[in-house]
Amino acid sequence: DWSSDVCSSDLQEAFLPKSQPKHPGLSFFDYYKAAEQVGGDYFDYFELENGKIVIALADVVGHGVAAAMLMAKLSAEARFAFASISDPRKAMEQLNNRITALDADRFITMSVIVFDVASSKATIVIAGHMPPIHYRADGSIHEPGGEEDIGGPALGIEFDIGFDSVEITLEPGETLTMYTDGIFEAPNADGQQFSMERIRKILQGAKSDVNLAGKTVIAQVTDHIVGCAQEDDMCMVIVGRDEVSSYDTAPDIA
Repeated sequence: DWSSDVCSSDLQEAFLPKSQPKHPGLSFFDYYKAAEQVGGDYFDYFELENGKIVIALADVVGHGVAAAMLMAKLSAEARFAFASISDPRKAMEQLNNRITALDADRFITMSVIVFDVASSKATIVIAGHMPPIHYRADGSIHEPGGEEDIGGPALGIEFDIGFDSVEITLEPGETLTMYTDGIFEAPNADGQQFSMERIRKILQGAKSDVNLAGKTVIAQVTDHIVGCAQEDDMCMVIVGRDEVSSYDTAPDIA
C-alpha cells in the first residue's frame, strides 16, 4: 500500500527538525504526536544568516496522508520564504501565495516567531492561528498578536493577502509557547476539552522552565484523554530565555 509504505511516519519525521537551536541562554521544548500514522501539524526551526532564528508552527486542516503531503510542501516553502525575504510579513504573504497556488482545497493555520538572538526581540506573524502565549518574568500571561488583533487569514484561501506583525522583547526568565488546537481541544470521555485555561495555569506554574512546562502540559493532556482515541494531531513548541543567575551578574574580581 503506497500510503503506508511511502508516506509513513518515518517520512514525515524527515520534515521535522532533528535538533533544537543551540544558543547560550536560550532553551527549547518541542512535542509532536500525530492522531494517525501521519499528520498535518508541523513545526520547524531554521537559522538565518542575519543571526535570527525562525520558529514556525502550523496546522494543516485535517490529518492523514493528504494533510501530511501538504505539510511537507509547506515545510519547503516556509524555509524558502523566510530565508529569502527579510520582512516576516512579506515572507508570510509570499508563503500564502505559494500555498494558495497549489489549489489543494484545504487551508493551513500558522504562527511564526522570528527571534533576533542579539537583541532578544521576537517578531510574531500569525495566519489564522492562535497567538503564542508569553509568560512574563512578573508571572503574568500575555498573548501578543491576539490583543493587538494582528492575525491574518489562514494560508491557502486567497491570493495577495497582507499580514501584520507584533514585536516583543523576551526578557530573562520569560517564555513563548506555540501550540496547535489538538492540545487544548482534546476531549475526555465526557466530551470536556482540556482547555486553554489549564495550559495557561501550567505555564504560569512552570515559570521559566520550558521542559517542565511542556512535559507537564503533555502529561496532563495524556491523562485527560485516557480511554479515548486521540482525535487530532498535537504539536507544541516553547522557547525561553534562561533566568540570569547571581553568578552571571556578579562583578569581576580584579
